[in-house]
Amino acid sequence: MGSRTFHEAIIARVLDHLWSRVEEPVDFDALVELTGLSEFSLHRVFRALVGESIEAHVRRLRVEAGAIRLRYTRASVLDVALDSGYESHEGFTRAFTRHFGVPPTRYRHTHGLSPNRVSALDWSVRRAAFPELVYADHIGPYMEVGQAFQALFSGVAAHLRGPPRAILGLSFDDPAVTPIERLRYRAALQPGASVSGPLPQPLGRCSLPERLYAVTRFVGSASSFREAYDALVAAVVLSDSPYRIGRAPTVELYLKDASVTGPDSLELDLMMPLEEH
Repeated sequence: MGSRTFHEAIIARVLDHLWSRVEEPVDFDALVELTGLSEFSLHRVFRALVGESIEAHVRRLRVEAGAIRLRYTRASVLDVALDSGYESHEGFTRAFTRHFGVPPTRYRHTHGLSPNRVSALDWSVRRAAFPELVYADHIGPYMEVGQAFQALFSGVAAHLRGPPRAILGLSFDDPAVTPIERLRYRAALQPGASVSGPLPQPLGRCSLPERLYAVTRFVGSASSFREAYDALVAAVVLSDSPYRIGRAPTVELYLKDASVTGPDSLELDLMMPLEEH
């Protein structure tokens, strides 16, 4: 295993940890225990591979989490600030304005949802869990995630006994908010039988615990996927349902192998995480 591959696997665990706890203060002792690196080395490896410091990464995640809440919920700016890890409306507004160039209220006025965006989208609520996933990560434009799927299938081929139970894509970021070069995506599959033993790098293992999802069927080109994503968010947020968008990866559950159908003939279930109000 090369040094870069080894350290990329370590930093992938750090990214997962930070993303799932974005509203909490960074616990560097926990990161040291998670990685086995000294704090000195951790900071330098993270900056070398991610392109920003841990502190800058968390600051960006927090303001981007706030922007998503401003776009897709009706929560007050104060509630958005507190949910994003800020202690006050003023602190959030200063950080948000530095990052996006406009204050939160103006951003919401320009980019927030409005009733005229409601469509007759067919969607339902489904409870699902995806245990024992094998994955390969991608950071960069979502239109290039095919590279991660290629790495996944070539790396895991020798370990599979029969076809996978499911092929998934996990989106951690919103391309309307996060810079394209920072977008994080996870190509994943659920094996038909447990895969034992070590996996070749850069593959990893993860699970998605059981939770509720808003689900709609998508059939079409990858170039129109963004519109389907926005339509599902609008349908959920502007409905009278007891749900709001949850903080977890959005799941693309592929019904046909995209490597066979190609990016112009995708067929998948788009699954948006939900939380009850």
